[in-house]
Amino acid sequence: MAAAIVVLVIVVAGGVMVLTSSLSVLRSDPPNVDLPAADQANWTTIPSPSPAPPPSVTNPACPTTTVGKVSWGRDAGGTSNGVDAIKAFDYGYYVQRSGEAARAVVAPDAALVADAPTIQRAVDALPAGTTHCLEITDTGRGVYEVRLAEFLPNSAAPSLTFQVIETGVREGRTVITGIPTNVSIGE
Repeated sequence: MAAAIVVLVIVVAGGVMVLTSSLSVLRSDPPNVDLPAADQANWTTIPSPSPAPPPSVTNPACPTTTVGKVSWGRDAGGTSNGVDAIKAFDYGYYVQRSGEAARAVVAPDAALVADAPTIQRAVDALPAGTTHCLEITDTGRGVYEVRLAEFLPNSAAPSLTFQVIETGVREGRTVITGIPTNVSIGE
């Protein structure tokens, strides 16, 4: 029994020593205590980053980008979705200057969309060098609100048009099925 008490005293005493040394480590000065004080007069404030503003449809550079449900650009588009179909129509119209190319992404039975020869006459009436930019907002169910900026050569400001464009899938391709709203909104 005496041996058990001695072992208990040694274990308890060892535990107190470990606890005491642990507490002294926790109370010791931080490791940077020997460093000189910072010269705050020479500090530079780093500004927090702010999000870049979205592109503008009136920017002649017209970068291709998407933020949420809004897309900008004037790239060739395609038929994989509504935004691409709208871009493909305007690419055919303004870049290729082809009524056939523009009409190629329109359903044969589309409402309020001219035929290829009529589109071609409108294209031919545009001065060479006319460019465009699109801002396309997906409102859901294949319906898009479009702001079209048309940049005529030697013009200070673009002419702006507001459109509502409807799209749908036909034979595995997304095409324009109607343009029920097409209104000039000025410069």
